[in-house]
Amino acid sequence: MELTIGRKMKKEKDFARNLAYEVGELLLDYWPGRKGAKELAQESKSDGSLLTEADTAANTLILQRLQESYPEDGILSEESEDIVGKTNRLWVIDPLDGTARFAGGHDDFNILIALCVDGKPEVGVSYFAAQDLLLQGCTGEQSLEWREKAPLKSCTLSGQASPTNVYVRGFENVELPEWCTTDPLDSGEALRRVASGELDGVVLRLGRLQQWDVAAPHAILSAAGATITDETGRQICFGLDSFSYRYFVATNGRIHEEVLSLFTI
Repeated sequence: MELTIGRKMKKEKDFARNLAYEVGELLLDYWPGRKGAKELAQESKSDGSLLTEADTAANTLILQRLQESYPEDGILSEESEDIVGKTNRLWVIDPLDGTARFAGGHDDFNILIALCVDGKPEVGVSYFAAQDLLLQGCTGEQSLEWREKAPLKSCTLSGQASPTNVYVRGFENVELPEWCTTDPLDSGEALRRVASGELDGVVLRLGRLQQWDVAAPHAILSAAGATITDETGRQICFGLDSFSYRYFVATNGRIHEEVLSLFTI
């Protein structure tokens, strides 16, 4: 019998999860929300976004571990130059998603690690280190929520047949349906709420958000049964080439077509 992708990638799943835990320990040493944390050096990147010493240290650790374990795979990271691999596999990582929240001492920052094969996210990890909450998904297996380094429960999407609570970001001067939520919310937290069923879906404007922000959540939500497309209903492909999609749309599947109707308003 042919092995499922999940069984074939047990090594990669374990690697990504354990790496997230290791990076989490490093980040917590710098996190201002922890008593006795290291002083956090900060600077602004060319696009005006925040970069801290913690981002850089976490990125260095991730690259080191990836190149030790999977030297022929490609790597796409927010904080370093692309590494072209010799295989059809690409690791897409955000060493510290929510840098400004992290620097402000908030606990909703996370670490994102995804493995894409032929452009499709097959393994994804999102680790909220300050909350001891890890989500992991792999194609062919149910996504799981982990606490204290042990699986706690399956990720369960909303069961709504009609949208009631969809987080929307990136629409200006448009009157949205009452089921849209537009209050400020970090993208990582919004995607976590879809995985837990607290939100029916999300619509996120891409541009400032890039592949490393959505690759791992894509794998987690897909394994939980979500439908994920761009604003036209196309599948989203990840890679070192330009990322030309305008929106990332993820829903429980039952409401997807109605959510896509936002783009005809």
